[in-house]
Amino acid sequence: MPLGLSALVSAAVLFVGTHFILSHPARAPLVAKLGEKGFLALYSLVALITLGGMGHAFAKAPRGPWLFEPMSDWAWIVASVLTIIALVLLVGSFRGNPALPGSEGKAAGKEPAGVFLITRHPMMWGIAIWGAAHILVMPDARTFVFMGAFIVLALAGASLQDKKKEQHFYIELRYKRMLGHETLWIPGQDHAGIATQAKVEQKIFSEQGKTKHDLGREAFIDEIWKWKEEYGSHIMEQFKKLGDSCD
Repeated sequence: MPLGLSALVSAAVLFVGTHFILSHPARAPLVAKLGEKGFLALYSLVALITLGGMGHAFAKAPRGPWLFEPMSDWAWIVASVLTIIALVLLVGSFRGNPALPGSEGKAAGKEPAGVFLITRHPMMWGIAIWGAAHILVMPDARTFVFMGAFIVLALAGASLQDKKKEQHFYIELRYKRMLGHETLWIPGQDHAGIATQAKVEQKIFSEQGKTKHDLGREAFIDEIWKWKEEYGSHIMEQFKKLGDSCD
C-alpha cells in the first residue's frame, strides 16, 4: 500500500474512531466532568482536527487505480440524482430532529413529519448517500477510504443511536413505573414463530427421520403445540432474568 494511502487510512480510522468513542463510552464521564457545553466543545474540536487531518491526507494520497471509468456520463447522472436525495434528507433533518444538541425531549409524543416519515435517521442516510455519490464519480482507493469513513460513521452511528434509545426506553419506563405513573409494556413474542417452526422440523427429522410434509398439516401443528408447551415460557423467563418489568 502506498505511503500516502496508508496515512489516509490511519486518518480515517482516527476520524471515525474518535467519533464513536466520544459519542458512546466516553460521553457520560466527560459530560460529568466538563458539563454538556464543555463536552460539545471538546467533541467539536476533536471532530474538526481529525477531519482536517483526514482531508490533508486525502489531498496527499495518490489517485487511482480506478475501479471503473471515472467521471463517466452515467456516473454523473446517478451521482447527481443521489446528491439531490441526500440534500433533501440532510436539509429536512434539521427540522424536528431530536438528535440535535438541545433538542432532547422536544419531539416526545409528536408524530413523525417530513423526511422523518421516510427514515428515523435522515441526516445519517443523507451523509451516506452523499458519500456513495462521490465514490461513483471518482472510484479510486483514496475516495473509497475518504468517503467510506463518512458512510461507516453515518450508518453505524444510526444503528448505535437506535440501541441507545432502546436502552433509554427500558430505563425510563421502569423509572416512571417506580414513581407510580401508569405505564404499559407488552412484550412481543410473534417473532418466535418462524424460529419455532425451524426447531420443530429439526426435532422431528432427528427423532423420526421425517419432514413436516411426511407428517401432514394436522400432525405437524400438534408437534408445534407440544414444543410450545415445553419451551414457550423461555422467552418470558429471559425477560425476567434481564429485569424487564413487562405487563
